[in-house]
Amino acid sequence: MAGSSKADTRPTPSDEKVKFVTDARLISILGEQLIGSEKVGILELVKNAYDAGAVTCKVTVEGVPGLAPDARTRTDYQALPGPVIEVLDDGSGMSHEDLVAGWLRPATPRRARIKERLRAEREAAEKRGSLKAFDALVEQLKEAHGGRLPLGEKGIGRLATHRLGRFLWLRSKTKDDPLEWELKIDWSLFESLGDAPVDLDDIELTLRHHPPTADYGARGSGTVICCYGGRAGYQWSRDQIVDVGRSVNALRSPRHAPEGFEPRFSSPHVSEQELASPLERVAAPFELLAIVDEEGKADVELTFNPPVVLKESLKSFKHEEKSDLRGSNTKEWKTNGTRLRRPECGPFILHVRAWLRFREWLDPDFKEVTEYLDQFGGITIYRDGLATLPAQQSAKVDWLGLALAQIKKSANISYYHLAGEIELAQERTLALRDRSSREGMIETRAYRDLTLLTRSAIDQLQFHMQRVREEWSKAKSRRIPPKTLRAHAKVAAVVGKAIVEKYDFRKDPLQIGKSLGGKNAPQRIGEAADVLLSLGEHLKLQDDEREGLLEAAGFGLAIAVAVHELGKLASAIVADVRLLNDTLGAKSPGSETLESLRRRADALLAEVRRLAPLRVTRAEIARPFSVRSAIEAARNAFAHSLQDAQIMLHVDRDDFRITGRFGAIAQVFANLFDNAIYWIGTEGIGGAIQVAVSAKHRTVIIADSGPGISEKMQEHLFEPFYSEKSPPSGLGLYICRHYLGQCEATIRLARATERLQLGGAQFVLDFSKSPAGES
Repeated sequence: MAGSSKADTRPTPSDEKVKFVTDARLISILGEQLIGSEKVGILELVKNAYDAGAVTCKVTVEGVPGLAPDARTRTDYQALPGPVIEVLDDGSGMSHEDLVAGWLRPATPRRARIKERLRAEREAAEKRGSLKAFDALVEQLKEAHGGRLPLGEKGIGRLATHRLGRFLWLRSKTKDDPLEWELKIDWSLFESLGDAPVDLDDIELTLRHHPPTADYGARGSGTVICCYGGRAGYQWSRDQIVDVGRSVNALRSPRHAPEGFEPRFSSPHVSEQELASPLERVAAPFELLAIVDEEGKADVELTFNPPVVLKESLKSFKHEEKSDLRGSNTKEWKTNGTRLRRPECGPFILHVRAWLRFREWLDPDFKEVTEYLDQFGGITIYRDGLATLPAQQSAKVDWLGLALAQIKKSANISYYHLAGEIELAQERTLALRDRSSREGMIETRAYRDLTLLTRSAIDQLQFHMQRVREEWSKAKSRRIPPKTLRAHAKVAAVVGKAIVEKYDFRKDPLQIGKSLGGKNAPQRIGEAADVLLSLGEHLKLQDDEREGLLEAAGFGLAIAVAVHELGKLASAIVADVRLLNDTLGAKSPGSETLESLRRRADALLAEVRRLAPLRVTRAEIARPFSVRSAIEAARNAFAHSLQDAQIMLHVDRDDFRITGRFGAIAQVFANLFDNAIYWIGTEGIGGAIQVAVSAKHRTVIIADSGPGISEKMQEHLFEPFYSEKSPPSGLGLYICRHYLGQCEATIRLARATERLQLGGAQFVLDFSKSPAGES
């Protein structure tokens, strides 16, 4: 038909306003999955009581199915299905507005506004160079909140009630209201798994206002939270109740507890004795106290008092020192490769008690103490005197890397040797923020700084524990040299062979056969004699393995140097490549950049050749060489590091010849230079290293301008695994002594009459007994 057309069915473009709609199931998901455990949920409710200004907060767990007794402490709970968990406080209580606009509104920013205001004012005060206005604000906020700064800021702690039971019965009363508010919730209403969606605001709850049904004590205010009915898959056990009880009792810091707040736990299912900590009566032999300022510098005090049950005689001691905790790991603290930056975590106090887990040190409390440390050992982080990261959780996430370090070396301490606290003042550590799950802190730079400083202090504790442990081991049994062992083993083997050949085992006048198994005695004695004869070979094999370990470690040190230096060149090449890419996009052909890239590639090859002399191999043959040539090889390896750190290295012109493995001796000087550069760098940019060579005395003195060697390190300098770096390795000087010993040379600290003008560490390498070889 003329003029007709087919209908257009294509969709017409349009705009529509939409918004997020919250499904009711979100409450179930957050409550069950955001709150990691019943313990975390209960502790969160107790902290809410603290924020409400409570003086006391009582936690009760009762009516757990399968555990006796089944009775309830309150008559109004008799008909409730167990388990029944009550958290009762005498805080300020909640008004109608608090409940409707706060408690029933998850993630409300009420408390978050306080924290953000504090952070903004703190930042502004630091820019002004004065904290007076900030301190005044802190006092103002504390006064408005009963002398406390609120701990919470996420607004989701109330979801812990969902995790603790299928039903919630909440009652709350303020001081100026003669009536109480009551709210009952059946959480199953929020588990919308049907086909039709259920919006969160479609679920209506009834808030009642009526005469009080609970006893609100002398203050006439507070909140009663009762969670009951349990949840499928989350059955309670006696061990869990003990765990929660001990955690509630440990919520307050043992050293800096907040005044006017006392959480208490009770349960008819466990006794008070089960909740008590054995550490309260078993004194710790080691105790560390470190007061750390905003710069990361600490006043450290460590005491040791041997336990009275120890048979061996060990001397008690008290060690005090001022320490920059950043100095043990300068790589993490350097700003643009020069000065040590200021930690972002703020000041804190670290207090740690430590036990050696040996029966001789703990008997008769060995079992009880070790089992307690297995479960509760570690370091708890307290904020304003209340636990924000329990010890068990910190050990679980291995936030200090102690578990990994112990895997590598079993003698290292772990969380299960320790019971300690980190004390944070909230207004001074605002950059440290809790996870929404309440299981640890958000891994910001401030958190990592707190970790680094704490680990550095713990390494100092480990240093002293290791020293005492070795002293105790030596007191128990003296170490027998391998040569003596071989000689005694040979005597015993000869006696054993003679007994097998000449002793009358049928009559057995000395009852040797009876003591060793009758008819098989001759065979057993013969086998033992054969093993004793081969003991020398086994000891030689162990010595060979030790040699291999030391040389592998020495090669590892050289590789570490190479990686460090090559990494700098690689970074420069990458920078040039980026510039090249930009250049190719312009009209310029980029010839100059290509030429720079070529030169840097050549330099990279030259760097590898420069570092090659530091490689130590067992196949290298001893040969005569100039000691100065080994010094120069080591200096060349650190050319870039010396330049970047603005350190002058001066080597005397004197020289003499020695016979040995060139790579090993070069590695000795490389390690000494590396240590000097590191410790000079802990005091800022610039410094000096002096190498004094004496051909007359065949000695080399290496001195630096660093902080010197601490008194506690001096007697352990050349022993393995002693170090003030974090994490400690302590193999460098041990390997140096071994390499020097191979050519009959020695290393020691310079005496007062030998010291050069520089005020840092000074070592004397004595080659007077080392063969010179042909000139």
